[in-house]
Amino acid sequence: LYYRFDGDGVGATWDVADDITEEESSSLKWDLNHSKFIHYHEMQNGVIVPKAYKIISLELDKLVYKDEYGSEFVFVKVVE
Repeated sequence: LYYRFDGDGVGATWDVADDITEEESSSLKWDLNHSKFIHYHEMQNGVIVPKAYKIISLELDKLVYKDEYGSEFVFVKVVE
């Protein structure tokens, strides 16, 4: 599962395990508010689903956050 978070509060998600490429990705919006990180996923039917996470660490090239179940996610900036 891949995520791309662009600097303007939008991004994309795709899953190569489902044979989905970045070009076929689903759009998402995101927002940071203090220690809360929210993804707004747009589903195929147009419904927006918010998912809130708690930020554990935020650096220039790395983001660590947890969901409500305690699962931790680590994202590292990739420069192509």
